[in-house]
Parts: sequence; structure tokens; C-alpha cells
Amino acid sequence: MRFYAGFRWTRRRGIELEGNPNRIDRVLRLGTDSNAERDPLVRLQTLGTILLLHACVESWFWMLELETFVAGVAALAGAYTVLLGIGFVPRLRRLALALAAAVTLLQLAWTFPHIANHTYLRFLALGLLALADPASHLERRLVHAALGWITAIVLFYTGFQKLTYGTYFQGQYLAYMISLTDRFGQAFEWLVPVGEWSRLKAIGAPVPGAGPYTVDGGVFLVLSNLVYVLEMGLAAGLIWYRTRRVAIWTTLAMIVLVQLGAREVFFGLLFCNLVLTLHPRDVNRTLVPVTVVIYLTAFLLKWSGWGGTIS
Repeated sequence: MRFYAGFRWTRRRGIELEGNPNRIDRVLRLGTDSNAERDPLVRLQTLGTILLLHACVESWFWMLELETFVAGVAALAGAYTVLLGIGFVPRLRRLALALAAAVTLLQLAWTFPHIANHTYLRFLALGLLALADPASHLERRLVHAALGWITAIVLFYTGFQKLTYGTYFQGQYLAYMISLTDRFGQAFEWLVPVGEWSRLKAIGAPVPGAGPYTVDGGVFLVLSNLVYVLEMGLAAGLIWYRTRRVAIWTTLAMIVLVQLGAREVFFGLLFCNLVLTLHPRDVNRTLVPVTVVIYLTAFLLKWSGWGGTIS
């Protein structure tokens, strides 16, 4: 049975290469390692563990944010915690990923539309990892390529969306967030002239006629427009193997800088680990202790009441 152009499905061997690759195959393969002999097994396994940890910590984070006990949220937290434990058993890892994807789908259906966008990304990644046969090198490369393209497309679309909305050209969106939130105000205070910053903070909650949400600061406007340019440009850099390594580290640096204002820990860590999965070496495995420390630190800060606006 044909799986997609250039590949076929066999009962004995799963997905196999069928003849010479055509254009679709070559485009898809841009999302994975240029060296066909390189195996993404460790990177995919590491990503799977991080996704399970991500779902577990984020669900408990949600529990701490609630003012009253909600049985459904508690059930989600319990389910993700159990699946995280199961995921450490090698022969049950694929089952844990599949069940985590199913639980995430139920969570999406239950909470739609009031749920973070990165939950959809987590669902797709969990589903793809669960589909890959751990014994098939070709299937692992296929899933790795799919994850690479998803990561690049999401990054490109975030920049393209900013471009089409036009709210970054004069820094309107960032100015609005400075006036509305303390976290953006603290992050950009050093870039905005004192008079402008004080005016924006004085606006506070938006009311009819409030504003204008603009900033007369050259550096601020350059950075505001640089955001969408970098997002779309780095997306292309992640796909072309010659620029991939530079694009990976530049993307990570950009995410860290953005999170100084946004403080969206769960999206930031999820996307950083998707980007690291594209690295030809097992860098994401090396950085697992850093990821774990950040997750646990965020949880402990929220639990102790010092989490503030972390989300």
C-alpha cells in the first residue's frame, strides 16, 4: 500500500522507500537530517519524555491556578503523571505516548476554545511519536521530518501572522501589552523613552478612546519589526541543512529573549525542544537536566505563590 509518494507500506517491514525519490519526497526530507544514515532515535525518545513531562507539569500548574477543586483537571493531572511514569519503561513508551495523545485530545475537546495554542502542537507531536515504529529506521526519519516541517511552519506562521495583522510595524501590539501588563512593562522599560513608558502605563486597562498605543523610540521600533522578520527567516533556515545549526541556536536565543516579556514557560520550553530535535546531534538529550530544572522551578514558584504571571 502506498503511504505517500515514494514510500510504500508492507506488513513485514513497515514503511519502505519505493524507487527513486520524487519532488515531494525530497521536500519532505528537508525536515530531517541530510545524512540518511543518521538515526534520530535518541532525539525522538528524548522529545517524547519531555512531552510527557510537559503535560504532567502543566496540568499540575493548572491545578494550582484554580480557586476551587475541579475533578476534571485533577483527573488530567493524575493521568499525565501516571503516563509520565509509564513512559520511562522502554517497552511501554509507545503506549504512553499514544495514551497521552488521546488524553490531550480529550482535554482539547473539553476546554475548547479556552486552551493554549501550544496544546495543539503537543498533541500533534505526541501523535506522530506514537505512530513511529521504534524498530524502523525509515519510520523514525519520516516522523522526524514531519516534526521538522511542523516546527518550521509554526515558526513561519507566527511571523507571517504579525506581518498580515500589521500591529508590529509601529510597535502597537507591544505598546498595548506594556500598558496592560507589568511583565512587558518591565521587559521593555529600558527600550522605551521614560515619558512614553509612563504615558502607556497610565492608560492601563483599555477603554474606548484610549491610546495611542505607539512609541517614539527608534530601537524599540527596530526590535518590534525584527521579530516577524526573524521568525519567517529562521523558519527557512531550519529547513535548509546548511543553515540549520545556526538557525537552531538563533531561534533558541530569540525565544529566550521573547520570553523575558511573555513569560510563557510552557510554550517556550515545548518549542525550544522541538527546535533542538532538529539538531543533527543529540543536543536535546544533553540539555534534559536544564529543561527539568526549569519545569520544576516554575512549578515550585507557582506552588509557593511566587510564580506571578508565569504561564
